[in-house]
Amino acid sequence: MPHSSPNDDYPKALLTALQHEHRLRTEAEDLLRAIHRSRTNRLATRLSSLRRGSAARRVIPDFLTSRPAPSPLLYEAAADLATIADYTSWFHQHGPRTWDHTNWFGARIAKMPTDLWIYQEILWDTKPQLIIECGTFHGGSALYFASLFDLLGEGEVVSVDVTAQPGRPTHPRITYVNGSSTSAEIAEQLRARAAGVERVMVILDSDHSQAHVAGELELYASLVTKGCYLVVEDSVVNGNPILPNYGAGPMEALQAFLPSHPEFRIDTEREKFGATFFPSGFLERIA
Repeated sequence: MPHSSPNDDYPKALLTALQHEHRLRTEAEDLLRAIHRSRTNRLATRLSSLRRGSAARRVIPDFLTSRPAPSPLLYEAAADLATIADYTSWFHQHGPRTWDHTNWFGARIAKMPTDLWIYQEILWDTKPQLIIECGTFHGGSALYFASLFDLLGEGEVVSVDVTAQPGRPTHPRITYVNGSSTSAEIAEQLRARAAGVERVMVILDSDHSQAHVAGELELYASLVTKGCYLVVEDSVVNGNPILPNYGAGPMEALQAFLPSHPEFRIDTEREKFGATFFPSGFLERIA
């Protein structure tokens, strides 16, 4: 009887190994499909729950909760948007203990802390020499910017409002201007102030009606220097996601302005914290 060689068992061992590998792959694919189904169902349940909130309903497309999405990633993105919308709505609704009770060195500032943090990052990154702020109110944000300029060692704030609120903070870097930001006289005064300044930033936070913001955009966008920012505040109103009955406001002014001004781009990285009162409102001048 001939002796068998160890190599005679090689094809059998190879076949066994291939079958084992195929079984493992099949099991892995089954597991991934199960995870996909479970994750999709879990996210769909989360979405259905979130959509009970009025703010979330405005940002979640109906089809996401009426039929399965092709990927759980779509569900997850929508669920994240809904969570942010609900938090932003909550933050606004509780104004007396949140944004309307936020101060900088004792001066009322009335902004989301996340937006204030982004402002300091913008100032560090771009180092503007002049900020033109339309809308002073209590002067807290003007003081905030002046304080950051103290740390940077350079910069001034020119803040415009139709009303001089009593008790506005004073600071060597702040100049208050009383008048309407859309009046020809004030616009000419601000243009003269910005003339020759190398790095200029503009912030719009006065009357939030679409017409007024559109007027400010046309008057002041050109003053922003390349690499600096034009910030349109409170684009969150009119259902974006708060105050759905507000009427056309900053967001609508932005949507009308941007198509004909390619020199600006929406910097979504400045919305990295999710919650912001200025969605699509951080505009970087790129040309």
